[in-house]
Amino acid sequence: MKGMAIHRPKQSSAPLALNIAAYVTWAAVLLDVWRSSARMEPVGSFAAQPIAIALMVLFLLAFALPNRLRGADLPLMIASVFALIWLGRSGSGPVLLIIIAAVAAIRLQPRTTVILMVAMNATVLALMLWRWAGYSVWVIMGTYIGFQAFAAFAAHAMRRANESAEELKQVNAHLMATRSLLAESARDGERLRLSRELHDVSGHKLTALKLNLAVAAQDPALAERPELQTARSLVDELLRDIRSVVAQLRTHDGMNLRDAMTKLAEPLPLANVHIQIDADARVDDAEQAAALLRVAQEGLTNAARHASPQNVWLKLTREPEGLQLVVEDDGQLTRPVRPGHGLTGMRERVTALGGELVIETAGSTGGLRVRALLPRGSR
Repeated sequence: MKGMAIHRPKQSSAPLALNIAAYVTWAAVLLDVWRSSARMEPVGSFAAQPIAIALMVLFLLAFALPNRLRGADLPLMIASVFALIWLGRSGSGPVLLIIIAAVAAIRLQPRTTVILMVAMNATVLALMLWRWAGYSVWVIMGTYIGFQAFAAFAAHAMRRANESAEELKQVNAHLMATRSLLAESARDGERLRLSRELHDVSGHKLTALKLNLAVAAQDPALAERPELQTARSLVDELLRDIRSVVAQLRTHDGMNLRDAMTKLAEPLPLANVHIQIDADARVDDAEQAAALLRVAQEGLTNAARHASPQNVWLKLTREPEGLQLVVEDDGQLTRPVRPGHGLTGMRERVTALGGELVIETAGSTGGLRVRALLPRGSR
């Protein structure tokens, strides 16, 4: 089995510009919290300053390690800001809400983001009115809400631009893979055309030449001449060679999908894609080849969007029942698996060719495994 791996650095879920701005903002807020928390009232027997610093560290960890926290990062960030505001007056503490608004706009749908921001700011306003008596609470909140809205709109626009760019990359990959498949089909068609031309034109004329040489050999004056014997021998050899070439050209060993699958994997934000194709796993039918490519594309796209895997494996093998394609990842599988339009479309395409599609949990990796089996001669 021939194997190939595509390695690339894993992309961050948040854009680099947002990360840099967030870290700079966090550092500035930490400096102010360090100074202002020294003047805050103790919490029971504990000084306020170490608690405030611990909350700032918690916020940073939740922002920097979203994948490890698996969805708990935003609640932890919000809770740390609430606790920080409850401790006492720190004019820069609510600035962290701007970072939360930007992160929410990138990860959540617009309606959910608006609801979260309204609930978050209402809670913060209640805390500030309770704990910050005599402070310019309304002015501060109005300013921060304006900055939050700006950050959320900018992050949402960045998210839409990134999504559009990813869609264009995937469409381009689909076109490149289709072009590779068409090139394979065109090569097979050209081989078949050449074999017919050799057989019908050259073979016909050589056969006629052989018959004429046989007639000439019946003349006693020419029968014993070495030139005639050599010519007849050369015609026989040339006919055998042409028949051998025609047989090789007509031997249809199928289409190789390696290049097409590689092009499908290139634009996706996956760390490692391993492509393994059996030497004899070549596809005889263009419709089968198209179906297998669509299964590979949807499996790769599904892993990139929903599973956040470190590795994805594409394995194409020839089994006794036919061709089998397995797409497997080691990502975070959400149970139970509910097939969406993509997986449903894959199943319909494979079933239409007389095949079978199985979606299951990958035993060794714990991710998702999509297995498509197409029988021989499904066309």
